[in-house]
Amino acid sequence: MHNIFSLGVCSNLGFLRGSSHQAPFRLSGRTANNLLAKQSNIKLQWQFIEPDTQLPPWAQSQRINQILCKKISQRVAGGKRFLVVGGDHSVAMGTWSGLIKGLSDLQSDKGAIGLLWIDAHMDAHNFSTSPSDNTHGMPIFALLSDKDLSLNCLCPAAGQLNADKLVVLGVRSYEESERNFLESRGVTIGYMNKLRNGRFHCAFIAALQALRKNCSTIGISIDMDAIDPLQAPGVASPVAGGINLKELCAALEQAKLLNEIIGLEICEYDPSRDIQYRTRSAVIELIKAFYGDLPLSG
Repeated sequence: MHNIFSLGVCSNLGFLRGSSHQAPFRLSGRTANNLLAKQSNIKLQWQFIEPDTQLPPWAQSQRINQILCKKISQRVAGGKRFLVVGGDHSVAMGTWSGLIKGLSDLQSDKGAIGLLWIDAHMDAHNFSTSPSDNTHGMPIFALLSDKDLSLNCLCPAAGQLNADKLVVLGVRSYEESERNFLESRGVTIGYMNKLRNGRFHCAFIAALQALRKNCSTIGISIDMDAIDPLQAPGVASPVAGGINLKELCAALEQAKLLNEIIGLEICEYDPSRDIQYRTRSAVIELIKAFYGDLPLSG
């Protein structure tokens, strides 16, 4: 049995109208664990991070990201892979800050960190540009820039991710301010209208190979709305024409063989919006694809 260290971040603070905070508990239940154990010989060893409801929402979010950052930093310092399950995608500010700080503590070059971001959206708003002020649409901006002081409070490593070592794939819904920001920084963007008919898999592998040339450590962050809503309807912001689940799983099966890959983050599964457990099943398939048949221990 492969024991996988799994952090469940029970927070929907980046999108309070959603129920993504319930996702880690649903995925840690007996049904999901039995499926992983029987089909892939995987056992998830869960730790949960929950909000302190006595604090105001912004302080809860700050606290969660700081705790997550610390736990991931410790994990990275030990040279071990991790799985993070959100929660809304604002928790990525904690996850990838943890990677940055963990490698910094090892006196590694921060520029050697690469991030492959799979998402229907660009997640590159700040409080000045966002039409909603929902912070699940801001993690990429926060990781790339420290120009929004309010957002900096939520991101322990604000502005410390190098834009030329970030690749965003699956994009099909965004505002021009986000696109202008990412293009001005030189971020590689893969728009979904150019990645259909089997092209996503090729783009995914090409992105990893490009990152490997300049990065010693690479993380993968997946927003479940990147997947076509017919296969994963239980998300906050579904967008038609998404990635085929089988294609994404096939790409992850190849990615897991690369030594540079340090961890996987899966966010934005909302159980209350799911239909016939399709999205839960999709998350399980992603975990199986990335962690199945690997000799890992917790």
